[in-house]
Amino acid sequence: MLKKIVVAVLIVGLVAIVGVGMAMRFFVPIPTSANNPPNTANVSGTGSQFRGGGQGQGQGVAAQGVQWATLQGNVIAINQSAMTVQTSNGEKVIIENRPWSFALEQGFTAKIGDQLKMNGFYQNGLFEIGQMQNLTNGSAIQVRDQSGRPGWAGRGNNGERGFNTNGTN
Repeated sequence: MLKKIVVAVLIVGLVAIVGVGMAMRFFVPIPTSANNPPNTANVSGTGSQFRGGGQGQGQGVAAQGVQWATLQGNVIAINQSAMTVQTSNGEKVIIENRPWSFALEQGFTAKIGDQLKMNGFYQNGLFEIGQMQNLTNGSAIQVRDQSGRPGWAGRGNNGERGFNTNGTN
């Protein structure tokens, strides 16, 4: 009987230690610095790329209180999957996943060598695109509104994509 109690206590202790270790690993934040963004920023959109990037889930990024930044640079690579822009300070911004496909769906065009002006914000070390303007050909797109809500998330219950032009979202 004593042997069974000792084995049970050891098993419960082992499970508790593993559980605490998993919880500590899960809840430890990844250090990032909003003041010193990394040299390469991937535009991730919202949500996980394996769940559709927030598509149809109404997930937006609450950008209130986050400082928006304007970047300017030249397109150095472009295809249907992504566009890479090298900014004037040497940072490479990769626009991909849902933000890029949304921009293409809305008619945004660019080619290698075009000069772009991008408005957005850094979140978790990633540059989240808000608006893009192609200074070479005049093409422009609003990917997110000022609150950070993505255009592909729709406008609420009516399920339409894009942004209201009458000033209400």
